[in-house]
Amino acid sequence: MKNSLRLSKLKQQSAMGCRDPRWRKEVQKTVQIKCIRRTNHWKPRASESISHVGGGTLANRWKLDLGEVIQKIESGECLFFVHVDGDPLAVKVAVDHDGGKYIKTVADSDLPAHLLSLPDCP
Repeated sequence: MKNSLRLSKLKQQSAMGCRDPRWRKEVQKTVQIKCIRRTNHWKPRASESISHVGGGTLANRWKLDLGEVIQKIESGECLFFVHVDGDPLAVKVAVDHDGGKYIKTVADSDLPAHLLSLPDCP
Protein backbone atom coordinates (compact mmCIF):
# COMPACT_ATOMS: atom_id res chain seq x y z
CA MET A 1 0.00 0.00 0.00
CA LYS A 2 2.81 2.41 0.89
CA ASN A 3 4.43 1.94 -2.56
CA SER A 4 1.17 2.76 -4.32
CA LEU A 5 0.88 5.97 -2.29
CA ARG A 6 4.42 6.91 -3.25
CA LEU A 7 3.74 6.24 -6.94
CA SER A 8 0.57 8.32 -6.71
CA LYS A 9 2.57 11.16 -5.14
CA LEU A 10 5.16 10.89 -7.91
CA LYS A 11 2.46 11.09 -10.59
CA GLN A 12 1.02 14.18 -8.93
CA GLN A 13 4.44 15.86 -8.85
CA SER A 14 4.92 15.32 -12.54
CA ALA A 15 1.34 15.47 -13.84
CA MET A 16 2.68 13.68 -16.91
CA GLY A 17 1.93 10.27 -18.36
CA CYS A 18 3.22 8.36 -21.36
CA ARG A 19 0.98 7.84 -24.31
CA ASP A 20 0.85 4.57 -26.20
CA PRO A 21 -0.37 5.48 -29.73
CA ARG A 22 -1.29 1.86 -30.52
CA TRP A 23 -3.91 1.72 -27.80
CA ARG A 24 -4.74 5.42 -27.56
CA LYS A 25 -4.61 5.29 -23.80
CA GLU A 26 -2.34 6.69 -21.19
CA VAL A 27 0.42 4.40 -19.97
CA GLN A 28 2.62 5.26 -17.02
CA LYS A 29 6.26 4.40 -17.70
CA THR A 30 8.51 5.36 -14.81
CA VAL A 31 12.30 5.13 -14.86
CA GLN A 32 14.53 5.50 -11.80
CA ILE A 33 17.79 7.40 -12.22
CA LYS A 34 20.48 5.87 -10.00
CA CYS A 35 23.68 7.48 -11.28
CA ILE A 36 24.97 10.40 -13.35
CA ARG A 37 27.90 11.17 -15.60
CA ARG A 38 29.29 14.63 -15.02
CA THR A 39 30.77 16.76 -17.76
CA ASN A 40 34.55 16.48 -18.03
CA HIS A 41 35.14 19.69 -16.15
CA TRP A 42 33.27 21.88 -13.73
CA LYS A 43 30.76 24.19 -15.37
CA PRO A 44 29.21 27.13 -13.56
CA ARG A 45 25.83 26.72 -15.26
CA ALA A 46 23.40 24.00 -14.16
CA SER A 47 22.62 23.14 -17.78
CA GLU A 48 26.21 22.01 -18.34
CA SER A 49 26.90 20.00 -15.16
CA ILE A 50 25.41 16.57 -16.15
CA SER A 51 26.04 14.84 -19.48
CA HIS A 52 24.36 11.43 -18.90
CA VAL A 53 22.10 9.64 -16.43
CA GLY A 54 21.78 5.92 -15.83
CA GLY A 55 20.20 3.20 -13.78
CA GLY A 56 19.09 -0.38 -13.84
CA THR A 57 20.61 -3.40 -12.14
CA LEU A 58 23.99 -5.04 -12.42
CA ALA A 59 22.61 -7.38 -15.07
CA ASN A 60 20.70 -4.72 -16.98
CA ARG A 61 22.33 -1.29 -16.83
CA TRP A 62 21.30 1.61 -19.03
CA LYS A 63 22.66 5.09 -19.70
CA LEU A 64 21.15 7.98 -21.69
CA ASP A 65 22.66 11.29 -22.67
CA LEU A 66 21.04 14.45 -21.39
CA GLY A 67 19.44 15.31 -24.74
CA GLU A 68 17.65 11.94 -24.87
CA VAL A 69 16.35 12.34 -21.31
CA ILE A 70 15.05 15.84 -22.02
CA GLN A 71 13.33 14.62 -25.20
CA LYS A 72 11.70 11.68 -23.37
CA ILE A 73 10.43 13.93 -20.57
CA GLU A 74 9.10 16.64 -22.89
CA SER A 75 7.39 14.14 -25.20
CA GLY A 76 5.76 12.34 -22.26
CA GLU A 77 7.43 9.07 -23.24
CA CYS A 78 8.95 8.61 -19.77
CA LEU A 79 8.69 9.87 -16.22
CA PHE A 80 12.12 9.86 -14.58
CA PHE A 81 12.58 9.96 -10.81
CA VAL A 82 15.21 9.64 -8.08
CA HIS A 83 14.87 8.32 -4.55
CA VAL A 84 15.65 10.85 -1.82
CA ASP A 85 15.38 9.64 1.78
CA GLY A 86 13.24 6.72 0.58
CA ASP A 87 10.75 8.89 -1.31
CA PRO A 88 10.56 9.28 -5.09
CA LEU A 89 11.06 12.75 -6.55
CA ALA A 90 10.07 13.44 -10.13
CA VAL A 91 12.68 14.80 -12.53
CA LYS A 92 11.66 17.69 -14.75
CA VAL A 93 13.17 19.81 -17.51
CA ALA A 94 14.32 23.30 -16.54
CA VAL A 95 15.80 26.19 -18.52
CA ASP A 96 18.73 28.31 -17.34
CA HIS A 97 18.99 32.08 -17.87
CA ASP A 98 20.83 31.52 -21.18
CA GLY A 99 18.09 29.23 -22.55
CA GLY A 100 20.00 25.97 -22.00
CA LYS A 101 17.84 23.01 -20.98
CA TYR A 102 18.80 20.73 -18.11
CA ILE A 103 17.12 18.35 -15.67
CA LYS A 104 16.50 18.66 -11.95
CA THR A 105 14.07 17.24 -9.41
CA VAL A 106 10.88 19.04 -8.52
CA ALA A 107 12.39 19.78 -5.08
CA ASP A 108 15.57 21.43 -6.40
CA SER A 109 16.09 25.16 -6.78
CA ASP A 110 18.22 26.28 -9.75
CA LEU A 111 21.02 23.77 -9.17
CA PRO A 112 20.13 20.05 -9.68
CA ALA A 113 21.46 19.19 -6.20
CA HIS A 114 19.60 15.88 -5.79
CA LEU A 115 20.90 14.60 -9.14
CA LEU A 116 24.43 15.85 -8.47
CA SER A 117 24.46 13.88 -5.20
CA LEU A 118 24.04 10.57 -7.09
CA PRO A 119 27.12 8.40 -7.70
CA ASP A 120 28.98 8.42 -11.01
CA CYS A 121 27.78 5.93 -13.61
CA PRO A 122 30.27 3.15 -14.38
